[in-house]
Amino acid sequence: MSLRQLTLPLVVAGLAAAGAGAQQLACFPSDHASRSGSTYERNLPLTYGISRVQMIYEKWDLAIPVGNRIVEVGFRQDESRTSTGYALQLEIWMGGTDLGMLTAGSNFANNYSNGTPTTRVFGPSIVQLPDLTGTTTPQEFFITLDTPYTVADENLVVEYRVLANSNANLAFNYYIDRASYATDVTTLGTGCQSSAGSVPLLSGSTSSYIGGNVSMSLSRAPANSQIWFNMALTPTTPVDLTPFGAPGCTAYVFPNVILGARGTTSGTASLSFPVVEEPLFVGVHIYAQVLVYDLFANPLGFVASNGIDIRPGIEPHMTVVYAAGNATATTGSVSRRRGVVSLFHHQ
Repeated sequence: MSLRQLTLPLVVAGLAAAGAGAQQLACFPSDHASRSGSTYERNLPLTYGISRVQMIYEKWDLAIPVGNRIVEVGFRQDESRTSTGYALQLEIWMGGTDLGMLTAGSNFANNYSNGTPTTRVFGPSIVQLPDLTGTTTPQEFFITLDTPYTVADENLVVEYRVLANSNANLAFNYYIDRASYATDVTTLGTGCQSSAGSVPLLSGSTSSYIGGNVSMSLSRAPANSQIWFNMALTPTTPVDLTPFGAPGCTAYVFPNVILGARGTTSGTASLSFPVVEEPLFVGVHIYAQVLVYDLFANPLGFVASNGIDIRPGIEPHMTVVYAAGNATATTGSVSRRRGVVSLFHHQ
C-alpha cells in the first residue's frame, strides 16, 4: 500500500475557512492517516443518487480535541481508479451521540441519542465533485462547512443528504478510499542454519487483526521437530547465541509467553490465537521468534528462526446508515464496521 500525500485540498463550497493557517487534519480511522485503504467505496456517502447517509464515528479514534471546531470534511480517492465527478445539491448535518458501532440503529433521528442536537452545517448548496484520475498519489477533496461544528466529548454523527445530482438523480460510481484493518508485519534479522542445511523462516499474517486472530507460520525447519513459539509485547535487544553454543544464531525475542508444538514432516508449523476487540489493544506490537530443537545442528542443540514484529490493526469503529431515493427517509440500512476513510480539518 502506498503512502498518500495531501495533493488536492479542493474547497468546493466557494467559501474559505477562516484562520486556515491554524487548521489541523484528522483522519478516521487514525491508522489510515498515512496509508491507503485495502479496498474502495463507490457510492457512499455522496453518490448514491438522491439519498440520506449517516456516518457514526466512535470518539476514541477521532483525533479532534474536545472544543475544536470542524471546518471542513473530506475524503480520499481510492488509488489508481478514475472517477467522473458530477454536481450535487447537498446538505450536511452533524450532531453527537452516545451510540456507537454496535448500538447505532436504522432510525436516523434516534442515532443522535443523548448527544449534541443535530445541526445543519452546510447547504443546501451545489457541490461539484472533482474528476479523479488514476494515480499512485491519491487526491483528497474537501467541503468547507457554512457553520463550523464544535466537537463535544461524544461520538460524532455526520449526515449527508443529497437532494439532487447532475446524473439524472441516479447513483454513479465515485471511488473513494474505504478502510479495513491495517496490519503491519516486519521481519527482524535472519535465522540460522539447521542440520538439514535450511534456515527456519517465520512469517506473520497480514490478515491478523484485533477482534479476529493473530496468525504466524514457520517453514524450512527439520522434519517433525519439536519447536517453541516465543512471544513478547516489548522489543528485545538482539543477543548473539554463539557464546552459548549456537554460532550464527541470534535471539530476537525475550519471551513473555512460550508455546510448544510439533512440526510437520515438511518442516512447517503454524500458530493462531484470538485477540479481543478492544481499543486499548490498538498499536500493540507482538514480537515472535521460533526455537527449533536440532541436536545435530550445534553444541547447544537448538537453531532459531528470524524474528517478526506484528502490529495488528482493528476494523473501523464506525457505522453507516443509508437510504436511497429519499433524502428525508426515516430509516435506512445499517452497515457496521464500514470504514470510509474520512478527513476533518479542524481548528
